[in-house]
Amino acid sequence: MMIVHNFNMLKNILASRLKELRLKSKLTQISISTEMKIPPRLYQYYESEKNKRLPSCETLIKISNYHNVSIDYLLGQSNNPETNK
Repeated sequence: MMIVHNFNMLKNILASRLKELRLKSKLTQISISTEMKIPPRLYQYYESEKNKRLPSCETLIKISNYHNVSIDYLLGQSNNPETNK
Protein backbone atom coordinates (compact mmCIF):
# COMPACT_ATOMS: atom_id res chain seq x y z
CA MET A 1 0.00 0.00 0.00
CA MET A 2 1.29 3.41 -0.97
CA ILE A 3 0.98 6.12 1.70
CA VAL A 4 1.36 9.70 0.51
CA HIS A 5 2.77 12.06 3.12
CA ASN A 6 3.75 15.02 0.97
CA PHE A 7 0.91 17.56 0.78
CA ASN A 8 1.83 18.80 -2.70
CA MET A 9 2.02 15.24 -4.00
CA LEU A 10 -1.39 14.53 -2.49
CA LYS A 11 -2.93 17.54 -4.29
CA ASN A 12 -1.31 16.51 -7.58
CA ILE A 13 -2.58 12.93 -7.27
CA LEU A 14 -6.09 14.21 -6.54
CA ALA A 15 -5.97 16.55 -9.55
CA SER A 16 -4.72 13.76 -11.80
CA ARG A 17 -7.31 11.24 -10.60
CA LEU A 18 -10.17 13.72 -10.94
CA LYS A 19 -9.16 14.50 -14.51
CA GLU A 20 -8.71 10.81 -15.32
CA LEU A 21 -12.17 9.96 -13.96
CA ARG A 22 -13.79 12.87 -15.80
CA LEU A 23 -12.20 11.98 -19.13
CA LYS A 24 -13.08 8.31 -18.67
CA SER A 25 -16.73 9.27 -18.14
CA LYS A 26 -16.60 11.73 -21.10
CA LEU A 27 -18.03 14.57 -19.04
CA THR A 28 -17.08 18.21 -18.66
CA GLN A 29 -15.97 19.89 -15.47
CA ILE A 30 -19.11 22.02 -15.60
CA SER A 31 -21.47 19.07 -15.93
CA ILE A 32 -19.83 17.24 -13.03
CA SER A 33 -19.80 20.29 -10.77
CA THR A 34 -23.43 21.06 -11.63
CA GLU A 35 -24.55 17.51 -10.79
CA MET A 36 -22.59 17.59 -7.52
CA LYS A 37 -23.90 21.08 -6.70
CA ILE A 38 -20.48 22.65 -6.24
CA PRO A 39 -19.27 25.78 -8.06
CA PRO A 40 -17.67 24.95 -11.44
CA ARG A 41 -14.61 27.09 -10.65
CA LEU A 42 -14.06 25.13 -7.46
CA TYR A 43 -14.17 21.78 -9.27
CA GLN A 44 -11.82 23.16 -11.94
CA TYR A 45 -9.50 24.31 -9.17
CA TYR A 46 -9.39 20.84 -7.59
CA GLU A 47 -8.58 19.30 -10.97
CA SER A 48 -5.75 21.80 -11.53
CA GLU A 49 -2.24 20.94 -10.40
CA LYS A 50 -1.92 24.59 -9.34
CA ASN A 51 -4.44 24.11 -6.54
CA LYS A 52 -3.25 25.11 -3.09
CA ARG A 53 -5.73 23.21 -0.94
CA LEU A 54 -7.66 19.99 -0.75
CA PRO A 55 -11.45 19.73 -0.85
CA SER A 56 -13.33 19.65 2.43
CA CYS A 57 -14.32 16.25 3.80
CA GLU A 58 -17.89 16.87 2.64
CA THR A 59 -16.73 17.64 -0.91
CA LEU A 60 -14.39 14.64 -0.98
CA ILE A 61 -17.33 12.44 -0.03
CA LYS A 62 -19.48 14.01 -2.79
CA ILE A 63 -16.73 13.46 -5.37
CA SER A 64 -16.09 9.92 -4.17
CA ASN A 65 -19.79 9.03 -4.33
CA TYR A 66 -20.26 10.71 -7.69
CA HIS A 67 -17.43 8.74 -9.32
CA ASN A 68 -18.14 5.62 -7.23
CA VAL A 69 -14.53 5.39 -6.06
CA SER A 70 -12.97 5.38 -2.61
CA ILE A 71 -11.56 8.50 -1.02
CA ASP A 72 -8.34 6.53 -0.53
CA TYR A 73 -8.15 6.16 -4.31
CA LEU A 74 -8.79 9.88 -4.89
CA LEU A 75 -6.01 10.83 -2.47
CA GLY A 76 -3.48 8.26 -3.69
CA GLN A 77 -3.63 6.07 -0.62
CA SER A 78 -4.73 3.14 -2.79
CA ASN A 79 -4.49 2.24 -6.45
CA ASN A 80 -7.77 0.35 -6.19
CA PRO A 81 -10.67 2.65 -7.09
CA GLU A 82 -13.28 0.27 -5.67
CA THR A 83 -15.23 1.45 -2.67
CA ASN A 84 -15.59 -0.75 0.40
CA LYS A 85 -19.38 -0.62 0.58
